[in-house]
Amino acid sequence: MSQTSDVVERVALRVEWITRLGDVDRLREPWMRLEAEVKSRTVYSTFDYVLSWYHEYGGPASYQYGDPLVGMAWEGDKLVGIAPMAERNATFGKVPLRRIDWAGTNLQAGELLVQDGRRDVAARLIDALLERQGWDVIVVFGDASSEQDLQRLKTSAAQRKMRTLDFGAQSYAVGYLENGYEGYWNAQSQNFRRNQKRIAKKVEEAGKWRMERLNCAGGTAAEDEAFSRLAEIAVKGWRVKVKGEAVERRHHGFYREVVR
Repeated sequence: MSQTSDVVERVALRVEWITRLGDVDRLREPWMRLEAEVKSRTVYSTFDYVLSWYHEYGGPASYQYGDPLVGMAWEGDKLVGIAPMAERNATFGKVPLRRIDWAGTNLQAGELLVQDGRRDVAARLIDALLERQGWDVIVVFGDASSEQDLQRLKTSAAQRKMRTLDFGAQSYAVGYLENGYEGYWNAQSQNFRRNQKRIAKKVEEAGKWRMERLNCAGGTAAEDEAFSRLAEIAVKGWRVKVKGEAVERRHHGFYREVVR
């Protein structure tokens, strides 16, 4: 009697790189199938977010943050991992160099999108990135991927006698809602809850308010109205006071495309 093995023989991983915006557009179906499978991810590795970022900030249209550089890990004909990056010419001091960043570098952190539990896929994407020619520095400031991925990048770089520098962690506010909002609230400090109650009281004192939700069934007219109101609020925010209204308005096209 033969015994069935529990060991699954994996097909060799193949990594390819895409550097043209039009080619990224055509990745919608396999990319979104992969993100639907992955539980351990944030919005910053999803197709809609990354493609919107490329459209508004990358490629020949604006060339502000560089051309798309998307690493794709395939197992046979199945997409099992994606590394959404961007590469551009930059300077360090007055020294010109070729720089690689996560896609989304100017707004929020980026991350690898790989099948849950597939550390081998993350490692292969990182190795393939470091094996590429024509770059001088890779910047993962604000990296949202796991510490394991970051450590793997450092280890792989060290094996190639590449130098890594840490500039300190950048924190983002994250609310864990797996136990519902009540569980999240109860897990916070007394000082946090006291401050939130104080803010809630100020909102109540300001008068009646209501919460609305954009109904996309309303078409472009509803979108235009919603985004006009969003713009009115955004240009009164702290960022405008620091950087000016023109800088804030530069992001509005990105906001609109992400929602669509």
